[in-house]
Amino acid sequence: MIDFAGGPGGIRTVSYYQALDREKYLPADTFANKLVIVGVNTTSSAMPDERRPDHFPIPYTRWGAGYAPGSIVHANIAANLLSGSFITAGSLSLTALTGFLIAIAFGIGTLNLEFRQSSLIALLSGVTILISSFVAFVNANYYLAPGPLLLPLLITFLISPYYRYLAEARQRAFIRKAFSTYVNPVIVSELEKNPESVRLGGKQVDGTALFLDIAGFTALSERHSPETIVAFINEFLSRLIEIAMKHEGTVERFLGDAIMVIWGAPLEQSDHAQRASRAGIEMAMEVERLSATESARLGATTWACSPEW
Repeated sequence: MIDFAGGPGGIRTVSYYQALDREKYLPADTFANKLVIVGVNTTSSAMPDERRPDHFPIPYTRWGAGYAPGSIVHANIAANLLSGSFITAGSLSLTALTGFLIAIAFGIGTLNLEFRQSSLIALLSGVTILISSFVAFVNANYYLAPGPLLLPLLITFLISPYYRYLAEARQRAFIRKAFSTYVNPVIVSELEKNPESVRLGGKQVDGTALFLDIAGFTALSERHSPETIVAFINEFLSRLIEIAMKHEGTVERFLGDAIMVIWGAPLEQSDHAQRASRAGIEMAMEVERLSATESARLGATTWACSPEW
């Protein structure tokens, strides 16, 4: 790659008539120990900006310097050969690999950051790459193509919001699946909005736990088939769970014919005790109704509900 000394006037030129009569027009040592290139540099065109025979675009042309004579291009090449100052270009494959590694580092580093923060980091990274390329070109004659460095970074920046969206969607789906069976939908919605509230190891909070079991269940299970008992348990506990969720409780576990419901976790509730009390009272009333129905159907004595908290 040619290291041009400047535009068309970057290398000294003299007119042909001056060279023919140099004693009159030029200093005596003008051509001493010099490499002289002879070429055409006509300016007789009515349109100076139009390309003329033996005139070619150079890097400075795009900045308004016009076309340069072919002799000027040859003179810059000769100067580069004599001084060894050609522009060195970095390996395209190595540059692309570096850009790929930068993009990976950016993606990993901004994975858990907000969009505004990742945008700022992407902007600073891009500016740093451009400045580095410019400094290397100006001070070391080393051309480091910014495109292969910037393109992977840009692609990663553009797709990272979609990746974060998909990751958050998977997280919300996990929370919904894990909690929706045993937790009131209102609480599930809050957990989706604040997933950080669900953390490994838990935390200590004030809450209320309600334990409820079916009195006489062992005797009942000895007199009826497993299918009958399963249907009975499903009907019985399903209705009690509905009441618990109505009061925004969380079914913490099943213990055979018993259930444990908690208030105040996983989301804190200031009125957890009142919610548990109201749910317990409503459960006791519902058990009385179910007890009468199931006793008539199964031929058993009345059932009892013993909520404790």
